[in-house]
Amino acid sequence: MSNTQYRLDWFTPEIPQHQVDLKAYAIDQYEVTNARYSECVAAGVCNATVSIASFTHDPYYGNAKFNSYPMINVSWFDANTDCEWRGARLPTDAEWEKSAGGRDARVYLCGNDFDCKKGNFDDEPQANNYIVPGGENCDGFPETSLVGSFVSGQSPYSVYDMAVNAN
Repeated sequence: MSNTQYRLDWFTPEIPQHQVDLKAYAIDQYEVTNARYSECVAAGVCNATVSIASFTHDPYYGNAKFNSYPMINVSWFDANTDCEWRGARLPTDAEWEKSAGGRDARVYLCGNDFDCKKGNFDDEPQANNYIVPGGENCDGFPETSLVGSFVSGQSPYSVYDMAVNAN
């Protein structure tokens, strides 16, 4: 395997680019936490998770230590049910993209230069042929992090963890 560094083009502009008109909308500033989702489960509205474990923690869901960590192991349908239960809805693709990147055509959520200390996204030193800048565990977390941990990685609209942590 080569040690060549490649730039990830996850945010390559879609072609053809086109303008999308959005009506006013609201988006949560933070991810749904385990504690928040468990309220919907306790109310009998949401399904329990398919697994209570994460990659390195068993249990993760239902463990008070991880109450302020992002909810994982739920389907789109479960996430949608949770939103509807609290009088909200999931954002559209266009709303998500606008909330994440703003109007300045950023390559990454935290700007045009990758910085592993601005989000939770480099838990491995290498992904396929791509060597992660900063090295293993540069973000300080072996997997998910507390919701809202990366203040300097907020979107231009002050939304946390839009493409990192758990989504």
